[in-house]
Amino acid sequence: MKSNFNKFGKICDEIVQKVGIPYEDYPMLVERKKRNSVMHFANNFLRKKEDDKEYMGLDRVESLFDGNKECIIYLCEIVYSTGKKQMAKGIFQRHKLQASDFSIIKTQTKNMAQMGKEIE
Repeated sequence: MKSNFNKFGKICDEIVQKVGIPYEDYPMLVERKKRNSVMHFANNFLRKKEDDKEYMGLDRVESLFDGNKECIIYLCEIVYSTGKKQMAKGIFQRHKLQASDFSIIKTQTKNMAQMGKEIE
C-alpha cells in the first residue's frame, strides 16, 4: 500500500480537496502534507545559497515549525539525512526532543526511533 500511496498521494490529495472530505480522516495524507511542507522549507536552507532571495537560515526554518513537534522531528530527520549530524543534534537539543519522540511518526518506513537514538 505504501508504494501505491507514494505513487498516487498527490492525486489522493487533490480528490480530498475537490470533494471537501476532512483531512483528519486520512492520516497518511496529513503526514504527507506536513512532510512536504517541512521538506520545502528545509530545502530553502539546505540547497539555496545565502545570497539567494529564497534562502532561509536554519533558525528561521525552525521558527516556522516551533510548537509543532512532529514537524520539528521531520526537520531534524531531513537535516540528519543530508549528513549535517551536528545541526540535527542542535535542533534536537534546542527543542528538548527525546529519542522516544521520534516514534510518534508511525507511517514512516524508516526506523525513526533508531534515528532519534543516534541523534541523541
